[in-house]
Amino acid sequence: MSYIHEALKKAQLERDLGKSSYGGIPVPRPKKSFFTTRKAILPAAFLLLVLLAFAGYSWWDQRTNDERRTTEGTRQNTEDRIQKTDDRGLSSVVRGPSSESRPSSVVRRPSSAKRNTEKSRADLAESFQKARALHRDGRLADAGLWYEKVLSMDPGHVEALNNRGVLYLQEKNYSAARKCFEKAIRLKADYVDPYYNLACVCAVQGQVLQGLRYLGKAISMDPDVKKWAKEDPDLEGLRGDPRFREIVFRKRVTSDQ
Repeated sequence: MSYIHEALKKAQLERDLGKSSYGGIPVPRPKKSFFTTRKAILPAAFLLLVLLAFAGYSWWDQRTNDERRTTEGTRQNTEDRIQKTDDRGLSSVVRGPSSESRPSSVVRRPSSAKRNTEKSRADLAESFQKARALHRDGRLADAGLWYEKVLSMDPGHVEALNNRGVLYLQEKNYSAARKCFEKAIRLKADYVDPYYNLACVCAVQGQVLQGLRYLGKAISMDPDVKKWAKEDPDLEGLRGDPRFREIVFRKRVTSDQ
């Protein structure tokens, strides 16, 4: 009994220690480990991530290629349409109106040449008014300079020519005065003032017959010239001639008297 009891105890002890007997040789009993299971899961998860990444990259690359082909196709279609339109001579339909087809009324700003012309005219008128104001104020030297400025801007300014001649007449520069009046008449034959002023030049130089002719011409153009002739001291050289009274006081006057 004691032998059997000892054997049972020994067997129980071996079971308690996790051992078993097979053919009399103790064999360790296998144990399940958590770390062993984890080592198997990690490679599988990594492989799954690689597969997902590869699938995502393939999808993105395919989509990019599709978009590129779509864009290239659209651009090619647009270029083909423009080319066809150019061939028909209707490029403005696709690319918008050209400068040639744009209505001229859109451009309202005057050109630089026109602006310069308008400015020159304004400067000319301002200079002439300045000269006349100085002339009326008796500042004859300054007025002469301003008339010269006007004539430098416009040599054909007949009023400036006439007024400059008047100043020459007052300065007793009869030759220069005559040139101004004669030029004004050539430029504007119906301008009465230079005819009357030429009569004054002729009167002070003793050219009576020529002076009477210029005076008769001026009166035939404007009867109000008679009032000037009755009081103007520059015509004193003509008043002694009987024809002067006939020209000035007659109601009907001809230019060849």
